[in-house]
Amino acid sequence: KAIRSKSILDKVLFVNGQPGCGKTLFTSIMPTIPRIELLNFSTEIENICALYHLKKISKDGAASFIKIHLDEMIYNTYMSRRVNFRFSDLSSVFRDPYWHNYISRLFKNGDETIPAKIKLEKPILHLATHNILPYSDILFDTLKNKIFFIEIIRHPAYMIKQQIINYENHKSNRQFHLNVSHGTKEIFFWDLPYTKKLKKFKPAEYAIHHLYYQQVEQIKKISIFRKKYQKFFLVIPFEQFVLNPNPYLNKIENLIGSQFSNKLSKLLKREKVPRKKVSDGISSKLYKRCGWEPGDINLNEDEEIEKRINFVLEKKISYSCFHLFKKSIDTYDNFLNKNNS
Repeated sequence: KAIRSKSILDKVLFVNGQPGCGKTLFTSIMPTIPRIELLNFSTEIENICALYHLKKISKDGAASFIKIHLDEMIYNTYMSRRVNFRFSDLSSVFRDPYWHNYISRLFKNGDETIPAKIKLEKPILHLATHNILPYSDILFDTLKNKIFFIEIIRHPAYMIKQQIINYENHKSNRQFHLNVSHGTKEIFFWDLPYTKKLKKFKPAEYAIHHLYYQQVEQIKKISIFRKKYQKFFLVIPFEQFVLNPNPYLNKIENLIGSQFSNKLSKLLKREKVPRKKVSDGISSKLYKRCGWEPGDINLNEDEEIEKRINFVLEKKISYSCFHLFKKSIDTYDNFLNKNNS
């Protein structure tokens, strides 16, 4: 039996959601809680959850890998070995409000001194992940009270463009999510439930099915985890946060057990929060490459959504696919109405 009985990690924060849900807004502001480390991505965690879900690895094997990997991440981060110094990246140290700490760590003692520093200072490892909520039982079972999990949800019309782009680039060797074989196809593992329905590979149709089926599994897990892991689990609707962030900022503080520093206001301003309209986001080359476009000052909220629905119509998808996309919108609206009542 694979085992790791001792651990360096104190806590880890996952900020998770579907592609295009706005996770990076939250990962930008989270480090203004001083204990939270700068943003890291971990496809290793995403893929180990996938392998366990597909029964390609034993539970003890998956759990041991998760513990070892997260221990190594916080160990290396805490002496600036695993720190991104590329200026333009979202995970760049220079986007972190305490970036100077990571510069100073380069010149301090490391290696044997790090576990004691982590035990004393109790840093929180900070990860952005994609699509792992439906497959995250292994994380909660393994990490227990060491985990914080924030799930970001968003209106499907605002996510669909990025997801179509992702499927257009599906065969790129720059994507690192687990693929599986299905007949002669090579598909993302999460596409297995509906790939038989899609005889031809049309990026828009795959993206719509992905968005809807992930949404269904997401809502199931939210219902369970809100009760089962109440102290460690939080759901934030993107639209509600950017229009009125304060209630959710308070919930984040209660979840983590620490308060935001006075650097928060500057970061919120950079992210244009609060906003008068959901689409009033920040412009960047990366966001544009992922499908972001500015809002139209002449359109209201409903008209902005209608514009994005029309974008999907222009993809010449089947009627059943478009119906599924509309169904995902209704599902999202119903979920918000039910949970705000």
